[in-house]
Amino acid sequence: MNANPRPLSPHAISLSSVAECVGLSRTRYGVIDSRVVVTGVTLDSRGIRPGDLYAALPGASVHGARFVRAAIGLGAVAVLTDPAGAALLALNEITVPVLVVPEPRAVLGSVAAMIYGRAAKR
Repeated sequence: MNANPRPLSPHAISLSSVAECVGLSRTRYGVIDSRVVVTGVTLDSRGIRPGDLYAALPGASVHGARFVRAAIGLGAVAVLTDPAGAALLALNEITVPVLVVPEPRAVLGSVAAMIYGRAAKR
């Protein structure tokens, strides 16, 4: 059984479209490169696949931002996090764009629907 089920055919979405979906025009470190393409999204750093957006969310005891390096190592092309996560990332050199929003959980459904499609409408 797959612990990280995904739709079989996600849409390749530009990071700039994802940023627009969450209400951003810039990443934490500057302008969004429209050549960066997102093909998946996950909040489990262990389930990252190349092309994924890693949602680094606050957890009950550890913030997901602690696992960004591992996510990048597995192929994450960008990170979505909150200001607390961004503060944790500021301590490290992060090589991918970081989208910072006040409540990442609140926008994650819209981002997933953009990338994976809206199954309920099919």
